[in-house]
Amino acid sequence: MRSENVGGVVFQVTPGMRRLGASVLGMEAIVVALTIPVALRSGAEPSVAVAVGAGLAVLCVLVAALLKRPVAFIVGTAPLGCLGLS
Repeated sequence: MRSENVGGVVFQVTPGMRRLGASVLGMEAIVVALTIPVALRSGAEPSVAVAVGAGLAVLCVLVAALLKRPVAFIVGTAPLGCLGLS
């Protein structure tokens, strides 16, 4: 188990947290990728829909790979926040 001070808060990452976080981000990547055809059918510009959808899906996968660092758990909330804004 690894402890790190992130923004003044001591944050401990356990193997179970890493596994759960990677699973959630992996599923988010699939969901984001599946929004691309929906955006295309709803009349969005194809280049924008593909760029944003693929970019967010890749971001989810990259953050899942970085979950060894506690800061990645904070960064991992960004794709979900971006989905909420769209």
